Order: sequence, then C-alpha cells, then structure tokens
Amino acid sequence: MRVRFAILGVSLALAALALPHAAQAQARAAATPATSLPESVAPQREAGVAGIRVESTSAAPLALALQDKPNGPGPKLVILGGAAFFGGLLIGDGAGRAIAVGGLVVGLYGLYLWMK
Repeated sequence: MRVRFAILGVSLALAALALPHAAQAQARAAATPATSLPESVAPQREAGVAGIRVESTSAAPLALALQDKPNGPGPKLVILGGAAFFGGLLIGDGAGRAIAVGGLVVGLYGLYLWMK
C-alpha cells in the first residue's frame, strides 16, 4: 500500500514540476508571431520526405514498396494485455492477481500473433 502511495506521490510531484515549464513554453509560443520567420527557414515539402529517393520509370515497384501490410490484432492485444497486467499489479490482492495473469496471457497471445 505504501509503495502505491509513493509511486503516486512521485508522479504527482513530477507533474507539478513540469507544469510551470509547459506553461512558460506555451506563453512564449503564443507571444511569437508565426510570420516572424524568414521564408528560407520555413519548412519545405522535401524536408518531410524520409528515406532514399529512387527515380523509377515504372510505378509497379513503387506501389509494392508503399503497400501497407497489416499486422492483424497482434499489436493491439499486446498493448491491451500489458495494460491489464500492470493494472492487475496495481490493484493487488486476489482480483489483481487474476487480472494480471489474464493480461499476461492476452499479451503473450498477441505477441504470438504479431510475430507469426
């Protein structure tokens, strides 16, 4: 029980320390007009392109390279299982252990599907 309160206290203290810095940064950003930057510093379309540029005469290899390959439900189950596992650890006692074990099983099954 003391560990939970200690973790909660540390996280609240860190959040309280980060709030003034975030407020100052937001105030500075609001104070600077967006038109004050010269055009040469403005973002360009080419800067947003990552990777190697390949000049190709055919669109077929490019279409195959850009094709999205879905991972299925694996990554979602891993995230859900991890959240349930840590939630069960925070709850503690018998119900928390059951939730943690269930989350572990779901997470491992999701990992299996993801790596398959």
